[in-house]
Amino acid sequence: MRRLKPTAAALALVGASVAFALGAAEALLRLFPGLMPEAAQLRIHWQDLSEPVTQADPYLGHVYPANHVDQIERPGGDFAFTYTTDEHGFRNPSPWPDRADIVVLGDSMAFGYGVEDDETWTALLADWLSGTRIINLGLIGAAPQQYLRIYERYGQALQPDLVLFCLFPGNDVHDAERFDEWVKAGAETDYRLWRRGAGSAGAMSSLRRLREQSYLINLLRSARSRALSSFGGRTIDFPDGGRLQLAPAVYARNERLAQPDHPNFGLVLEAVEQARALAEQGDSEFLVLLVPTKEKVYLPLLDEPQPEVIAPFLDAFDKAGIPYLDLTPHLQASARQGERLYFEVDGHPNAAGYRRIAQVVFEHLRQSCQGAGAPTPAHGRALDRQSTRDASAGDGCFVRSGDGGDPPAEAATDGHRGE
Repeated sequence: MRRLKPTAAALALVGASVAFALGAAEALLRLFPGLMPEAAQLRIHWQDLSEPVTQADPYLGHVYPANHVDQIERPGGDFAFTYTTDEHGFRNPSPWPDRADIVVLGDSMAFGYGVEDDETWTALLADWLSGTRIINLGLIGAAPQQYLRIYERYGQALQPDLVLFCLFPGNDVHDAERFDEWVKAGAETDYRLWRRGAGSAGAMSSLRRLREQSYLINLLRSARSRALSSFGGRTIDFPDGGRLQLAPAVYARNERLAQPDHPNFGLVLEAVEQARALAEQGDSEFLVLLVPTKEKVYLPLLDEPQPEVIAPFLDAFDKAGIPYLDLTPHLQASARQGERLYFEVDGHPNAAGYRRIAQVVFEHLRQSCQGAGAPTPAHGRALDRQSTRDASAGDGCFVRSGDGGDPPAEAATDGHRGE
C-alpha cells in the first residue's frame, strides 16, 4: 500500500497538470481566436450566434411567431441584424396580398440572413420591379422538403406567376437527410431544436455542448478534418482592410452527399420536382435559384480546390428539363473585380452580396421577357414566359419598359460561367 500512494499522488498531479494545460489552451484561444484555422472560427461563430425564436409545427417542422421583431447577434457586436415577421411569420411587409406575382422558397439564403429587412435581395427586387408583389417564404435552417411543405400551405393559395426555389447545395444535401430523420422519428417536436439536440428535443447533453462550444475542441476537429480532406482554409485581405475567411473543409462531406447516386441527393431532387409539379398545377412558372458557398466564389481566384456541390444538380436539372439560374458565375465575376460579397467569418452574403443577387435575378427576368424560351447568358434553361392565366399579368413579364424601379446600371450580367 505504501508503494501505491506515491503513484496515486503522481497520477493526480499529472491529471491536474493536464487539466491546467487544457484550460490554459482554451483561455488562450478565446483571447486570441485568430490563432485558430478558418474552419474552427466558423464553427465557433455558429455556436456563438443567438437563436431566433421558433415554434413547433408538426408538418413544417418549425415556424416563426407572427408579427414578431427579433435580433440575431454574436456577442461582441461584430455580427447583428434585426428582422420583422408578417402575420404568417415570414419576412414580408404586412398585410399579404390576395395573390402574389413571385413567391420565393428557401432557407436563410432566401430569408436574407445577416442583413436588415430592406437589404434582403427579395426586398430590393420588389423595389426594382415596380408594382410587383413578392412574398418571401424563406425559413432559416429549413431543408428542401420544408420549402415544398411551406409552398403547399402558404404559396399555392397566392397563385404566383413565378415560383423561385432558392437552393443552397452547400448545406441542403445534409439538411434534407436531417429533416427526413425528424419525420421518421415522429415529427413531434420543434425541428430546429430537435436538430440541434440530435433527437433529444433540444436538450443537449453537457458533453455535446462542450464539444460544440469549446474553442480547443473545435481546433482539434478542424485539424482532423483538414488532415482527412484536400481542402485547406484561406483568408483573403482586401485593400480597405477587410478580410474574408474561407473554410472549404466544412463542406467537404457534402461533396459526397451531392452525388447523384447518394440518397441525400435524391431527397433534394425529389423536393424540387414536387415543388415544380405543384407550381405547374397552378399555371405558375418555376425557376431554381442556385446559391454557391463563398468558397466556391473566391477560392478559384486563388487556384485553390473547393468542394463541388452544384454541378451534379445542374446536370440533373438539364436532364429533367427544370429551369434554373446558377448565381456562381455572376458572383465570381464580381469577386474578380475585388468586391467583397460575404461576411468575414459567416458564410452568408453581406448587403453587397444580396444586392448582387437581386441584380442577377432582375436581369434574368428581363432577358426572359426579351426572348421567351431563349437561354440566358448564365447557362441552362430559361423561363418559358408564356403564362396567360391572368390578364393582369399581360405577357407574363415582370420587367416592362418604362418601369420606374430599375436597378443601377451594374445589374447587367456579363455572361461568364466562371468555370
